[in-house]
Amino acid sequence: MNDSIKQQALGICEVLYNKKAIDIVAIHVADKTIVADWFVICSGRAVQQVKALADELDAKAESLGLTRRRTEGYGGGKWI
Repeated sequence: MNDSIKQQALGICEVLYNKKAIDIVAIHVADKTIVADWFVICSGRAVQQVKALADELDAKAESLGLTRRRTEGYGGGKWI
C-alpha cells in the first residue's frame, strides 16, 4: 500500500472532521478497482454544510497534494 496516498486519504478525513462532517469513512479500494486507491465518504447535516465540506476540500486540496478533476452534484448539494 502506498503510504503517501494513505496519508492523503487521512488528510482528507481530517479536513472533513475539522469542518464537522459526520460518518466519515475511508475505504481502501486499490485492489478492487482502477478508478481510485481510496474512497472517502461522509455526510453533512444540511445542504449548506455539504457544500461547505466540498468547498473546504477544494481550498485544502493543494496542501494535501491533490488536484480536483471535476465536481458533480454541487448544484443541488444533497450529494457531491
